Amino acid sequence: MKKAFLTIIVSTAFVFALTGCSKTNQAGKEGASVPSNEIVEIQEVKTSVDESEQTVPVADSEVILENGPESAPADDSQSKPTSPARADGEQFEGVIMIEGMEEVVAYEHIINESLGFEMDYDYNSFERRSDNNRERFISVYDDPANIENYLDVEYRAEDYGTVCASVSESLSEEYEIITETYTLDNAGDCTRIDASCIKGTNEMPEQLQMVYIIPAGDGCIVGTAHYYIVGSEGFGKRFSAMMHTLSVIR
Repeated sequence: MKKAFLTIIVSTAFVFALTGCSKTNQAGKEGASVPSNEIVEIQEVKTSVDESEQTVPVADSEVILENGPESAPADDSQSKPTSPARADGEQFEGVIMIEGMEEVVAYEHIINESLGFEMDYDYNSFERRSDNNRERFISVYDDPANIENYLDVEYRAEDYGTVCASVSESLSEEYEIITETYTLDNAGDCTRIDASCIKGTNEMPEQLQMVYIIPAGDGCIVGTAHYYIVGSEGFGKRFSAMMHTLSVIR
């Protein structure tokens, strides 16, 4: 009898133990489950953190702070390139494109207060000759007795409209000219006259001219590039690069 009673007690205890384990496991499963919308939110937060860590490394942020302003201008179109202030006679290097290739150029800065402008010239490629009325830059490869590739920069006291009309009339005697408004980096808008076709023909002359007429106070700065047709690509680019450095100081 005692043996049977013990068997019943043990069996009952075993049933209760199984029932308790079943409830515990079910509660554990229910506690571990998370609604699907909460899983998505957790993944999105994690992704956001990972992306920010990958796209803003410490090294890159240091480079930005060292090499540029902390914040960009509100409108980049309003920002204009400015040339550093240079002393008369200061020499430095620049880069220009000649026939699709970069070329390092040795420049010297000049300031001519009497004529009212400053600019840079390639002192390895051109010889500078100054007088009271103009600055002339002659190719070092030209025969001094017969120069072919040179740039004249002068001041003319007549007003802008008068100078444009006068230069156009003079060139039109020999050339078919192309007149356009052109923007120089440091001097702003000017009139550029291209004289590269013989009048009444479709032929190019041996000597080409490109004239830049720049307003300067009550008068004008006039830059006239002369270059032989054979080397027109190279000399044309060099003279254009020099004219882009010109600033009016009158």
